[in-house]
Order: sequence, then C-alpha cells, then structure tokens
Amino acid sequence: LFALLVTASTLNPSIAHARNGAIVPPTCVSIVNAAQNCPPRPREGSLKNAEVQVAAAREALKAAEAEAGKILGPGESKNGEPELLEFWRGEQQRLLMNKEYLQQVAQQLKGEEF
Repeated sequence: LFALLVTASTLNPSIAHARNGAIVPPTCVSIVNAAQNCPPRPREGSLKNAEVQVAAAREALKAAEAEAGKILGPGESKNGEPELLEFWRGEQQRLLMNKEYLQQVAQQLKGEEF
C-alpha cells in the first residue's frame, strides 16, 4: 500500500500530503512548502468564521447580481460569487456535521463503562 501511495504521488505532483503523510485534498493555493505556507485551520472559532464568510459571500453575490441586473448562477460571473457562496455554505454545513458527530461520540464514550 505504501509503495502504491508513493508511486501515485510521484505520478501526480498535485496530490497534497498531510503532515502525518496521509493524502488530503488541496485546501491551500500554495502546494510549494505547504507545511509553512498553509498552516492548518484554527480549531476554535471555525464555525463562526464560516458564518462570517457566508454572510460576506452573500453580500458579494447580491452586489454582483445588482451589477449584472439578473440572478447569477454558477459560471455566470467573472469573480465566481455564486461558487464562493456555495463553497462557504458547504463548509459551514461540514463544520456543523463534524461538531454534531463529535458530540455524539463524546456522549457514547461517557455512557460506556471500561
């Protein structure tokens, strides 16, 4: 398996690796020296940050739609406002799902006797 991962990563240089060596999707623009150029996202306040980003993306989309004079869909704006709003909505949903999941795991562990 390790040989397969090494081979796959040498064939496709766009594959990023987490600090523990696992293959991860690129979440940072800079793949060069990613350990320093792309610090991990902070754990605290990530949900609040996503909420702020959703609101900002919503405002940017409203402004772009006002300028265009129509409702914009994916691929219809030069700055990608519809796509940005969908990204942050998805990120917000992912963070909420993670939070709920971890709360459920913690509750299950508290109920278990070892």
